[in-house]
Amino acid sequence: MKIGRTEKLWLAAVLFFWVFYNFPGFPAYGDETGCIGHGIISFVGTFLSVYVGCKLTEREYPLIEDEEEEPAAKP
Repeated sequence: MKIGRTEKLWLAAVLFFWVFYNFPGFPAYGDETGCIGHGIISFVGTFLSVYVGCKLTEREYPLIEDEEEEPAAKP
């Protein structure tokens, strides 16, 4: 299977937020506001990139079960 543009963008977004989350020394130790902001940006960015990318990829490459169920659902 060839890796398409959607998968490359998805991988880049997930890796960016993963590295951002695990970057050492950021935010500064003891900075409560920076910690909360960093946590929100990291969590929301990772969550959205994973699930939005999964949905886009599933739309581009539908599952086999979905294709089999469509004709059966139509009366």
